[in-house]
Amino acid sequence: NFLFDLGFQMSYLAVLAIVWIYPKLLAFWRPKGYLIRKAWQLFTVCIAAQLGVLPISLFYFHQFPALFFVSNLLIVPLLGVVLLGGLGIIVLAFCEWLPEFLIGGYQYLIRYMNTVVNWVAGQEAFLYKGISFDGMQVILSYDHRTGPVFGQAEIAEGLVFGMYRHRFSILGYLQKPTAAASGSIGVGTPFKT
Repeated sequence: NFLFDLGFQMSYLAVLAIVWIYPKLLAFWRPKGYLIRKAWQLFTVCIAAQLGVLPISLFYFHQFPALFFVSNLLIVPLLGVVLLGGLGIIVLAFCEWLPEFLIGGYQYLIRYMNTVVNWVAGQEAFLYKGISFDGMQVILSYDHRTGPVFGQAEIAEGLVFGMYRHRFSILGYLQKPTAAASGSIGVGTPFKT
C-alpha cells in the first residue's frame, strides 16, 4: 500500500507544507531587490518543506540534518536546468545530433551537484543524531488543532477525505475520528447517517 511508503509520505507532506506554510513564511518579509527576493523565496520554500517532513523524518531516522538549507540553496536552483538539460540531451541523442560540449557541460553540472551533496553529507558535526520521536509525537505534530507544524490552521476541505470535514490529523489513517456529543464529526459539520 503506497500510503505507508515512506517516500510517498515525505513527498506528500513536503508538498502540503509548501502549499500551506510557504505563503505564511513568505509574508514575514518582503525584500525589494530581485536577487534578495528570489533568495528569500528559495529559503522559505526549503524551510516550509523541511517543517513538513521534520516529524516523520525524526520518527523514522531519529536525526536532523542542520545543513539542509545549504544543500537546498545550492541544489534546488540547478534542478530545473538538470531536468530540462536531461530532456534536451535525450531528444538530441534520439535525433543523432548531440554535441560533445553539451555532454561535457551536463556531466560537469551533475558532478558539481554530487560534490555538494557529498560534502554536506560528510559534515557529521551538523547532523544531530539520537533524537527520540515516537508515533504519538508524530500524530500530535501534524494535528491541525494542536501541532506545531500546521498550528491552529484548518485543513482544506476535500484535501484528503472528500467533501466531509473530519477532525483528522495530516496522517489521518493513523488516527480515528472523534465524534462530538452532538452527533457530528468534525468542526460543526453535521454527519448524516
